[in-house]
Order: sequence, then structure tokens, then C-alpha cells
Amino acid sequence: MPRNLPADCLNEIFEYLEDDDLQSCLLVSRFWCETSVRIFWREIQNFNTLLICLPNNSKTILSENGVTISASASRPPLFHYTVFIKSLWIDEICQSIIRFILPIYHHINMEDFEKNQHFIVIAREIFKMLMNQTSLKHLCFFTRKNLNLPCFNYPGEDDCLRDLTELKCGSDLYPDIFYKLSQLCHNLRSLKIIFGYSVSNGLSELVSVQKHIKCLELNFCDLWANKSQPFTNFPNTLTKLCISQGRYRIPWSLISKLSNLQELSLALSNEIGGLKDFKKLQYSVFPQLQILKFESGCPDGEYLIKFLENNGKNLNDLILCKIIDGTLNLDIGKFCPNLRSLCTVFPDGDIKSLKVIFNACQQLETIKMIFGDFPVNERELLEIVVEFSPKKFYKLLVILRVQVFPETTFQWGLRSILERWANRKPCIPLSLSIKSNSKMDIKLSKSNIKIIEEFKKLGAIKKFKIKILKCWMDIMVQ
Repeated sequence: MPRNLPADCLNEIFEYLEDDDLQSCLLVSRFWCETSVRIFWREIQNFNTLLICLPNNSKTILSENGVTISASASRPPLFHYTVFIKSLWIDEICQSIIRFILPIYHHINMEDFEKNQHFIVIAREIFKMLMNQTSLKHLCFFTRKNLNLPCFNYPGEDDCLRDLTELKCGSDLYPDIFYKLSQLCHNLRSLKIIFGYSVSNGLSELVSVQKHIKCLELNFCDLWANKSQPFTNFPNTLTKLCISQGRYRIPWSLISKLSNLQELSLALSNEIGGLKDFKKLQYSVFPQLQILKFESGCPDGEYLIKFLENNGKNLNDLILCKIIDGTLNLDIGKFCPNLRSLCTVFPDGDIKSLKVIFNACQQLETIKMIFGDFPVNERELLEIVVEFSPKKFYKLLVILRVQVFPETTFQWGLRSILERWANRKPCIPLSLSIKSNSKMDIKLSKSNIKIIEEFKKLGAIKKFKIKILKCWMDIMVQ
């Protein structure tokens, strides 16, 4: 009879398994099943199983309030599933409760469910059990301001929420919820806030009491455009700050104080109050900044250049999805010599600056090139990649707004190009992807497909992919 691996070793192995493989492990033995189910049930997998886990007194309360659960719920569960839960989505639980009681109320509006007595009593007993039996790491909570869900104020809530490290929430939660979280959760590492119509009292306090927070993500909608600044400060422990959508007036003075910032991501418009005022940050210095992303608009060139002059040396990852002046690419090579990954635009189709980038950025491993409405000389492009790309380079992604390659694309000497790549020392397998939103297909001849497969077998090519985009916004999808 084979000996079992120790539980900690088995758990370490199972962490790397895909869901299908992990499900197979459930059937091997009870020991394997228990190890697997601990991983599965980090998030709630089945609402009916959650009901089965309710204590007997809770089931009695449900019955007394006219809530009938299946006879199978009276049987004890195979495992104590709730103690495995580490990640909780409040809204998913609410939706599950609504689906559970839906057959009883055929003509009631969905919003009225959350005020329904059956809904409230089920929610109260479930959250009472979770607060008493779980120790959460992640919590997601987006329900509306006017709904005071019975989530907290139960025995065990201190132990349940004390070690919470990640919170995703709406800005308009019921104020008491924010105050409760402010009292119990002081060890958040990551906080993501989706801003709706308003900001509830207590949100600013929740942010201010965090002593170890590293990541802050703020997602604003257009409805927020003319509203007041929701924060008076950002914790200086932040290493990652992401602000996206809407016309939020960026608090540049608060951002400039974040001396520990390693990643800054801004996805806003170029209007006044947004990236138009990036000049206020151009002279700021972030000694630890490694990742800089502008995933929507892009600051005016002169302000961005000055910012890169002050902060580009330590950058490893730079994303610019919309630039007007292609000469900015020359400054990338000048001020960002240690880049490993770059996404930038070639608005006029001129790829000569790519040579400058390759020569200056000797650590570069991947590049995403976004082209506008100008034609691209595909042979010249690959010639530059083969001849000038750094030794560590292995991935090229080309984004085309319109069809610029003829239908006979790649009918020129593709073999000679790939042979030169294969002869590089060292030769790292190249991944090449071309995406276009053109209605015309970019075609490869059968002979060139054969050549590509040949060089894949030789280890010179890892991937060669051509894709027609359904939407131009798909450019950010790898």
C-alpha cells in the first residue's frame, strides 16, 4: 500500500493544479479529498452546501420564519466547509439568497427582495455563521448605500476580519459598514474602491487607519466629474496606485508625496482636471518607481519627457497607449535605459525610432507596437528586430488600426529572417503576434506556415499568431 505524502507537501503540490485536475484528486482518497477541498472552498462553491453547514439553531430559526430548506440539509456536512473560506463576495451571497427564495415570490421586483423578511433572516443566519467560523483574507462588497445588510455585529467578527488583507468595495456602502470595517480591519494590503453616485461617511476613515496598505485602486465613473475630493491624504506605505475612468480631478499634490511608490497607473482623459494637469507632477521624483502606465490618454509630451527624465532610470515597465508625437519614442530610449517591457505608439508609422529604443534599452524583453493609419513596412520591422533587438528580447506584439499589409504578406524571404534569428547567440524562442481591426484578413501562404512550423520545431519560434480584432479596445488584451 503506497504511503501518503505529508499533508503540507500534498497541499503545496495541489496549489499548482488546474481545477479539473484538482477535482480528480477529490476522488482518490479521503485524505486527498480533504486536502483538495480546503483549496476549493477558499471561495464558496455551492450555496446549498452553505445552508447544510448552518448550525441546528439557525436551521430552526429559518423554519420558524417560514423558510423551508431541503431534507438533505438536515444531514451533517462531509467537511466543515466554512472554516476553509478565505475569500467572501457579499453580493454573490445576496444573489444566491434571492435565487433561493425566488420561487416563492413570482411577481416581486428584484430590488424589493433585499427588503424581504425571508431574505433578511437567511442573510442574518448565514453571516452569523461566517463571522463565527471563518478567518477572511479577501472581502468583496458592492451593495447599495440604502441597504444595511446584517453582515457584521456577530460573535467572532474580530477573528473573522482581523487578518483581512484585500478589500474591494463600492464607495456608497451603508456608513455603519465602513465604520465597522474601520474598527476591525487595520492590516489591509490592497484596497479597490468603485465610486458611484456618492461617498458614504466612514470611507475616508477606513483608508486613513490602514498602516500597512500597499495597493490602492480608485475607479471613478463619469457621474463623479464635478464632485469634491474624497481623500485628504494617501498612506505613504503605498507602493501601487491606480486611478481609472471618469473625469476625476487627480490630487497631484497627494500623489507627489508617495515616496515608496513602485507602480503608477492612470487611465483618465486629457481634459482639465485629468491628465491635462500632469504638469503638476512633472518635477516629482519617485526613487522606487518601476512601472508607469497610461492606459487611456497620455500627458502632453513635454511634461511626460520631464517626468521620465526624473524617474525613467528605474522603470522596468512603461505603457503608453496614445501619443501624438512619435519623437517621444526617442526620449524613451534616452531616459528609460532599464526597461524590460514597453508598449508605445508609432503614430506616423515611422519605425526608425525602434532602433534607438533597442540600442538604448539593452534589458528589453518585450515590446507592443501600436500603429495608426499609416502603412507599415513589415519586412523592415522584422529586419530591425532581428538585427538590433537586445539579447534578452523574445516577444513582439504589433497592433494595426487598419489593414496595411497586402494580402501577400510575408511572401518575401521569411526563411532568411528566421534563420538569422535562429543563429543569434543566445537564441531565445521568439513570440510574434499581429492584431488588426481590419475587415481584410492578414494571410499566410501554406509555404510560410510550413516554414514557421519548421522553426518552431528548431526552437527558434515559440508563437506566431495573427488575429483580427472585433473591437479596437481589444488592443490591451494580450
